[in-house]
Amino acid sequence: MEREDNFEILTKPYQAIMGKDLEAVKRYYMENENVGHPLTDTGDTALHFAVYTGNKELISFLLDLAVAPFLSDIRNELGNTALHEAAAAGIVKMAEHLLSFGESQLDVKNNSGETPLFIAAAFGKTEMVKFLIVDAGKSNPIKESHCTRNDSKSILEIAILGNYIDTALGLLYWDKSLLRFGPACFQLLAKMPSAFKSGHPMGILEGLIYLCMPNKIYMLPSFKN
Repeated sequence: MEREDNFEILTKPYQAIMGKDLEAVKRYYMENENVGHPLTDTGDTALHFAVYTGNKELISFLLDLAVAPFLSDIRNELGNTALHEAAAAGIVKMAEHLLSFGESQLDVKNNSGETPLFIAAAFGKTEMVKFLIVDAGKSNPIKESHCTRNDSKSILEIAILGNYIDTALGLLYWDKSLLRFGPACFQLLAKMPSAFKSGHPMGILEGLIYLCMPNKIYMLPSFKN
């Protein structure tokens, strides 16, 4: 019974947040738990859900009430912060707003050792990757801590494994230092027919030349600074 009562209580702030009912959210959190209190079994808080609304005023309000001194201290059970969630969803305007509260969030790793930039690459959010590298100005060139996660997979490799070829190309275009991961990644690419217009696998050398042809990159406007 207690579990059902808790569920009913916790649905109120969730519904208010997802419904973008700022007044209802204010009423709830002025009278109840801190915004860092989990709303789900996976530890997601009001801040995690608020990211998906795109409502900057809502985020600002919740942060004003937060007991945790830093955004990086409010995490779910995966270790994800609100910025990790924004990166995974590709909501650039929300990531920009969150970073106005502190750029140290860029360096926070979740339980798998993934920074927000790594998460963005893993989910193929190319515009978010560009924002975090070029516009946020924190990882240019990308810090070593952003390049690999706990299982030693590189940010370039994880984009390729997800078949996010445009994202992988963007990573190389915006930060040439990632070419150090090239040999293993290009070998992986050579075995993926979907990476090529022809639909046929290529050797490592010809695949590398094909993918690095200027028209392949410049035909994608989002790669331009």
